[in-house]
Amino acid sequence: MGKFDDLPEARRRGLEKMEQVYGFDMTDGEGDFFRYTAEHLFGDVWQRPGISDRDRRLFLIGLLVGQRADDVLGIQVPAALANGEPGRRGAARAW
Repeated sequence: MGKFDDLPEARRRGLEKMEQVYGFDMTDGEGDFFRYTAEHLFGDVWQRPGISDRDRRLFLIGLLVGQRADDVLGIQVPAALANGEPGRRGAARAW
């Protein structure tokens, strides 16, 4: 039994995906922003087929650089490196 099994399906899927993407333990949170982040962003958007998590994150990092969103880059880049991204496709060139 997983630690999120007692939550609604969308919330459980989102929190599990957040742990996978960020590489650290998540806890459930409160409020509309956290609900939207967990249930929609990670429970739906990050679950969609057709693009790998690695490629999705590279796309996101490109957008964040363009917007100078250093605060979010400070989360995404270390998480990518901790997860072994960008992987065998040339880490030195991509980062």
